[in-house]
Amino acid sequence: FVRDILLPTTNSTVTITNIPANAYQVRIKAETWLSRLYTLDFSGSSLNLGSFQMLNGDVDGNNVVDLSDYLYMVTVFDTSPLPSSFYKRADLNWDNIVDLSDYLIMTANFDEVGQDF
Repeated sequence: FVRDILLPTTNSTVTITNIPANAYQVRIKAETWLSRLYTLDFSGSSLNLGSFQMLNGDVDGNNVVDLSDYLYMVTVFDTSPLPSSFYKRADLNWDNIVDLSDYLIMTANFDEVGQDF
């Protein structure tokens, strides 16, 4: 069984109920983070993924940190306050300004690719 879970933000909680006992492959993705795959063996009444690390920097949402993310960020760089959701995608550290801090987050994960099924 395969399931996509799109988190609205980091530190989100997702609850899925009435799950039959089985092994599941789950892909987790938050807005500007690269997706991660997990295989879970569910045999009880609840399932907790716990904490896990995701890579940030996917400004354009295509599950790759690449030149298109860089170009997106350059377009909105040094913008504050952020006037729309278009700008907010490039605010990788949520401080309401697109600046060097965001650029450094993106470049730290440059050329990384999210996991797919």
